[in-house]
Amino acid sequence: MQKTLFFGLSKGIVIVLILAVIETPCIFQMTKASPLSDNIKQQQHSIQICCSWGNKLADGALTYKIIGGDALTQKAVRNAINEWNAKVKSIEITEVSGHTVTNAVTAAQSTNNLDENGFISSVLITIARSAFGDTFDSNKIKQLTQHEIGHALGLGHTNFNGDLMSTIVDNKTGSISKCDINAILAADQWKVVDSGVTPYHPQVDRMDC
Repeated sequence: MQKTLFFGLSKGIVIVLILAVIETPCIFQMTKASPLSDNIKQQQHSIQICCSWGNKLADGALTYKIIGGDALTQKAVRNAINEWNAKVKSIEITEVSGHTVTNAVTAAQSTNNLDENGFISSVLITIARSAFGDTFDSNKIKQLTQHEIGHALGLGHTNFNGDLMSTIVDNKTGSISKCDINAILAADQWKVVDSGVTPYHPQVDRMDC
């Protein structure tokens, strides 16, 4: 029977961790990454910037709750969120109690749902507990959660391997990098940099690393 852990940012993000074998569009693997092509190697390393949160980020705060799941998996999710909080201090993601998740949507890849003005309004994330014959430990769950939270905050993928936001997340992938942080600041600049009250879209579509 498939077990599902829901943890949702109740101001628009709900993350569903599927504790079962699935394959996702982001390639999560424990083995050595495939070499990049010569063309990719010659490019400036960068991270794609997808989009920005709108008025739901007006107070700089998002809330989440965890429903179900074992203690180690819940701890890994909390640790992932806590590290984003420590690195991006202008966005606070806080756990709340209770059993109702607002704006609930589902997610294993991240799907950013946009409102009529093109701002993020909700996000669905699904993370595999195991894939490709490997069962992920708490450190891998933390890493995958950090990767998907990056998408939820407006990031796309890098054009190189070895970063948290790479398309291949393996044992050579780092944690949250300075480039990841700078990309978040660019994605949600209207709030986290300018402290504004009127949302505007990202001014760039990628951040050089």
